[in-house]
Amino acid sequence: MRSSLVKLYRGALILLTLSSLLSTVIAAAPPKDRKITEKRFENIADNSWSDLMFSVQQPGTYYIEMTNVKGKWGGWGCQNNKYPDGTTWVDGKSEANSDLRLRYRVKDDWVELIKIKQLGVINDDWFPHSCFDKTKTLGQTFVAKEAFDAAGLHTPTWNTKDSQGTLTLYGKSVGTAVKAKEKLATAWAKLKLSH
Repeated sequence: MRSSLVKLYRGALILLTLSSLLSTVIAAAPPKDRKITEKRFENIADNSWSDLMFSVQQPGTYYIEMTNVKGKWGGWGCQNNKYPDGTTWVDGKSEANSDLRLRYRVKDDWVELIKIKQLGVINDDWFPHSCFDKTKTLGQTFVAKEAFDAAGLHTPTWNTKDSQGTLTLYGKSVGTAVKAKEKLATAWAKLKLSH
């Protein structure tokens, strides 16, 4: 009896872990559970940082997104997955192996969370992701490991000075309840009672 409960427990842990990993890796959409802030940028300087300031946010999963672009605006990044804790999203679809250069502010110091070295040539290690023409949205998910009060993207405008767009920061809801199947919950309770 005990060995079958242990096997059931191990199987349940494996399933829960796989489910959690798959939902993170193969998310159907970027996390937009709660809007933290948004800002309209105008006359954006080429290759500048477009930063958002807000009240202190706790560690967790976040999504920063540019929309409503007039002119040319985008995000510097890469096409070789430098940041395994998040992904780039284009028009609501994840882009495999892509990341945007992102920084956030922790205790008054800017920290480059997604570090991508600036190069003098465009390639997979230094790539400008665009958010104009046919592209409507461009964003990046990231995991903040400490409290922060600002975040931004390194943004090219392709040598223009009159580009504009909206940058929004979203947070994933905290404390989302996980529903367990009856048998799994019952097996867990029995296992806890037996020790």
